[in-house]
Amino acid sequence: MEEDPGFEVVGEAGDGRSALDGIAGAQPAAVLLDLSMPDMDGLEAILEIRRDNADVAIIVLSGFSADRMGPPSLERGADGYIEKETLIQGLRDATRLAVANRRGD
Repeated sequence: MEEDPGFEVVGEAGDGRSALDGIAGAQPAAVLLDLSMPDMDGLEAILEIRRDNADVAIIVLSGFSADRMGPPSLERGADGYIEKETLIQGLRDATRLAVANRRGD
């Protein structure tokens, strides 16, 4: 993502709790979130992020199939679901779309 001048990576986290702390401090436009994380899984993290950060776009980037985990992710408040095998341009496009939709553009 950093190689695209349209994106600025403002933080990274290795677990759900650290992600929540980082989001609170950085106030990003978008969050790329894995479902498999220690301490707090991604589904729980989506609920926490959405509760405290209504304007942030949440894109789940996961190794689980979209058929299996996409619906529960979207039901909890994610704006998009991308499988890890997706090419980087697809991830960038999905992130731009989620941010635009969240902002009402």
